[in-house]
Amino acid sequence: MTKTGKVCIVVEVRSHKEVSSEFEVDFVSLDKILPHEEIIPSELERVKDSLKNDGELRYPIVVAKGYYVLLDGHHRWSALLDMGYAKAPCILFDYFNDKAIMVDTWYPRVQINFKDFIDELKALTPEANFVSLQLSDALEAKATVDGRKYGVILTNGLNYVGVEDDREHIMKLLRSHFLKKMIYYDSWQLATEEARNHNHVAVLTHSYSKAEIIDAARKGIVFTPKTTRHVIPRRYPRINMPLNEIPR
Repeated sequence: MTKTGKVCIVVEVRSHKEVSSEFEVDFVSLDKILPHEEIIPSELERVKDSLKNDGELRYPIVVAKGYYVLLDGHHRWSALLDMGYAKAPCILFDYFNDKAIMVDTWYPRVQINFKDFIDELKALTPEANFVSLQLSDALEAKATVDGRKYGVILTNGLNYVGVEDDREHIMKLLRSHFLKKMIYYDSWQLATEEARNHNHVAVLTHSYSKAEIIDAARKGIVFTPKTTRHVIPRRYPRINMPLNEIPR
C-alpha cells in the first residue's frame, strides 16, 4: 500500500499476447457506491460467511470511475456494508471511454414445455399482449427484441412469441415464479440452442446501455439480478486483503 492509500498491483493480462498491466486499487467509501442490481439475500449471506471464514477479501469491487456505480461485486459491497466496514478496495474503470468494457445481459432458459410456459405466463400477466412472430431464426429474434418493441421474446428455437410488456416486470415474474426452473447463459445463441434441444423456453431480451445503467443507479433504480453482464477483458487481480486492513 502506498502513502496515498492506494494499492498498486501488477498482473498479467492475456489477450492475443501477454502484457503487464497495472491496476490501482483505491479505498472508496461504501456509502458512496451506487448499486444497479438487486441483492440476492441467500447470496449475500453466503458471501458474508465466506468473508468471515477466510478473514480476507479476495477480490476488489469494480466501480465506474467518476460515477461510483458498481460494475462487479454487488454482494461483496453489501456484505462489507452489513459487517460495519466504511470503505472497500475498488478498481475504478473509465466506463465510457474504455471501449473494451462491454455490456450484455444474461439469457435464461426456463425448463418448462414451451406451450405450457406461454399459458402460465399469460395467466400471470393478463394485461400483457402476446404476439406470435414470423421470424426466420434466433438472430432475427435477437435483433427484433433489441429494437425494444417487446419486453422479451420467448422461443423454443422454432417458434417465437413477443411479449409487449415492461422488461423488468416480466423478469421479476420469471424470478418470483420460475427461478428453480431457470438456467442462465452468457449467450443468447446457447440459450436458444438448449431450448430447442429440450423444447424449453429461451428468454431473449435487450441489454441496457452504459448510459442507462449509470442513469438508473444515480436515480436509485435497481434492476433484477442477472440483468447486466459486464464483459471486462482485462483480468483484474486477486488481492487477498485481510479484513483487519479494511477501514471501519
